[in-house]
Amino acid sequence: MDASLLSINGKLTSLYRRATSDDVRSSGYREVGIGRPLMIRYLYFFLKYNTKESKNELMISTFLKIREKKKVAAETVNFFDSEVIFDSNGQLRITDFGAARYGHPLCYYARSYLGESIYLTTKIMELDKVDQKIVDAIQGGIGTIAGLPAFAEFLPYAVGASVGVSLFQNIIDLFNRDDAIVRGHNLDLHFGLQNVRQLQSGRIVCIPGREEKEFLEGEKYELTPDNRLVDVNSGQEFTENSYFVIQINASANNRLESFNYMAGAADLLKQTNRGGDTAAYIARVVDLFRGYNDLAAMQEIEDLAIDVDEDGVKEKVKALHRSMSRETRVLYRDRVKNLIGS
Repeated sequence: MDASLLSINGKLTSLYRRATSDDVRSSGYREVGIGRPLMIRYLYFFLKYNTKESKNELMISTFLKIREKKKVAAETVNFFDSEVIFDSNGQLRITDFGAARYGHPLCYYARSYLGESIYLTTKIMELDKVDQKIVDAIQGGIGTIAGLPAFAEFLPYAVGASVGVSLFQNIIDLFNRDDAIVRGHNLDLHFGLQNVRQLQSGRIVCIPGREEKEFLEGEKYELTPDNRLVDVNSGQEFTENSYFVIQINASANNRLESFNYMAGAADLLKQTNRGGDTAAYIARVVDLFRGYNDLAAMQEIEDLAIDVDEDGVKEKVKALHRSMSRETRVLYRDRVKNLIGS
């Protein structure tokens, strides 16, 4: 099992242990809770990779699902740079994504968290000798989806019209390659369950291919305010292999509210495997998924109505109402007020 450890003000602790309001919590973070917003984002990458190339095409992507299903989740592209340079020690640090290349730190955002388990896989690939036309097409396609991470499932369709059928297929094949720096770091986080890794706010340091006890025994390592994993005694950064830092917080950002709809649309688009006028098609699928999400929330609220006086049910009803699109929330507000008595 890959190491994934929670930082509480720099001190590393097991994710199997939940920090609560009765315990020390990382300062500046709001505790995860049903009905509150939930944001998961990357803060820092340290990558170690032996390469003879002067420049490398690097892609970091994320698979995330919140539903209990067997199918692979939609893939978001969090970083793509066709001119990455590893230093003489084979090391690369990504702190600020900047504006000269494609980068978006967001892994997941929900306006109203409903208590689901979060399943997250991070994949880091070095794409050797990619056709420049593909590089241009991907960068152009990514740029069309403003404000949110690009979903890999959208990109072949978004760029297909301008590059032709053969290149369209090459872009699809690109995402199936396995030139991995980190083949896939898995992190499952659960809310309200025992003996599992706990979904909670704070910073999580992820160290692929290492055992957690290496970093917990003797408290030899800590996470600095600038997200470096360092040796407590020497202050030197851990550089034996790649690692990265994730941030989780119950913080709101209205500009990211479409993320969940886009993820659902990407998941559906992957299954349909169709082309055509992509911009219009994606917009339509996003709208359909938004409507489906609203309908599912209504149905769940009505299922809960009979038990509304039981512990926690009113909070769940309010959380489901907050999860709806803005227009549907307004239309359904009176019904929710009638149920919860306020």
